[in-house]
Amino acid sequence: IGDLNGLKCLLLGCRRFSGIPHDPICNTLDSLPVEIGKLTELVSLGLDGNRLVTLPSSIAELKKLKYLNVEYNKFASLPAVIGNLTELESLKLGYNPLTSVPDEIGHLGKLRYISLYATDIQQLPNTIGNCGNLEIVIIANTGLTSLPDEFCNLSALKQAELYRNKLASLPDSIVKLNNLEYFFVEYNRLCLVPDNIKAWLDKNDAGWRETQDCDGTKSVLGNRRRPQSTVPAWIKSLPGFIEISYSLSRSGSVKIEAFDVQGRLLFAANEDNKAAGIHTLRLRTAGKSKGLVFVRITGDFDNKKGCYFGSTVHGSTFGRTGRSNR
Repeated sequence: IGDLNGLKCLLLGCRRFSGIPHDPICNTLDSLPVEIGKLTELVSLGLDGNRLVTLPSSIAELKKLKYLNVEYNKFASLPAVIGNLTELESLKLGYNPLTSVPDEIGHLGKLRYISLYATDIQQLPNTIGNCGNLEIVIIANTGLTSLPDEFCNLSALKQAELYRNKLASLPDSIVKLNNLEYFFVEYNRLCLVPDNIKAWLDKNDAGWRETQDCDGTKSVLGNRRRPQSTVPAWIKSLPGFIEISYSLSRSGSVKIEAFDVQGRLLFAANEDNKAAGIHTLRLRTAGKSKGLVFVRITGDFDNKKGCYFGSTVHGSTFGRTGRSNR
């Protein structure tokens, strides 16, 4: 592989090798050769859905790498050399048994997107505050108990998904994140919150109060592996819309439904006789509540189940494919 020194994109992820989109672990790649470091022109590296436990130190030579996806692997930690990837803009770490992120993450000054969804992370390093270009942070369905004060230095932050964690408090300076467009902390333990932060949360996440686990009766942690047919979406303001993109490998019909956090159906749409390929559906949200929405796409495509490929809300994309941020 080291002879492919002009290669810019290398995708070794699950769906590249398998026609079974619902199998989260469908490859058998358990290590990368050290020669990966010779691919110095590499810009995009997709390794999702394998059995990797670490990355070779030679990955530090990938000085032009902008996109790295290692979701659905077996990483318990990340090597410190991740900090050498100073051109990195997107880092997908979700669905790994990660317990920590190295301090060297703070060297990634160009990082714009990071996902730690469904990991075992409990704390973030203080150096996260050095990632001054971070716009989207997804740390949901984890064991996260607190945010460092330095998190509030992320002045470029537009979207923070911090739902279904174990957060019992927020830094006082969280109110200084003036560029936030989406902020979600549903299903945490934010029960004793200062009045100024309560007012700030009411403004930025209208549904936060009713979902906090203050008496031990609510399920703070949900299914660590979200069903493949469900994807989160958000309603920020009214009137608005949810724009959902999905891909069909064969022709068929789909049913698209959106539910609130209590499981109540908000709206549904049927897409009949859709051809194979990528489709987009826009659902208006006028009259619906602000906050977290779960979108489910089901269908019968030549008697085989289909698979969603992400959703887009107000220009911010969610999902787990190359088309989306997550």
